[in-house]
Amino acid sequence: MGKKAKEHRKKVAKRNRIIAQERKRFEKMSQELLTKMYEQSNNQSTQPTFNLPNMDGPLFVPTTEPIINSTVQSGPII
Repeated sequence: MGKKAKEHRKKVAKRNRIIAQERKRFEKMSQELLTKMYEQSNNQSTQPTFNLPNMDGPLFVPTTEPIINSTVQSGPII
């Protein structure tokens, strides 16, 4: 395996790790929200109030670099 291939694998592994972390974070927040909603619906209060979990900061999505010499065209071909 060449140097470029190793570097590419390293970048892909890092990107996949970051995506998996964000997916777990989102799933955890969603599960907490659904649990709170379920508990409040079981309490049968007249005016349910849903307190959202702490959502400080945007979800991190890694930037992607344009692929040079890719086979995908940038626009429609007529």
